Amino acid sequence: MPAKQTVTDQLIAEIAHKLWIDEGHPEGKADDHWFKALEIAHAKKIVAAKKMAAKAEADKKPAAKKITAKKAA
Repeated sequence: MPAKQTVTDQLIAEIAHKLWIDEGHPEGKADDHWFKALEIAHAKKIVAAKKMAAKAEADKKPAAKKITAKKAA
């Protein structure tokens, strides 16, 4: 995953095309599909940003120490 995910026309077009296919290739709904795809793309960007922030926060925390039992001599 890229460090910063951006919403591009290409990404929106790909999502809109999938919506069009999923709906059975309806005529006259290009604008509806485009705006729905735009919403989906931005939602995906927000989710990705939240995941990256959570990972960055987790990386800041020290790793848990592994505790091993000592064998008696």
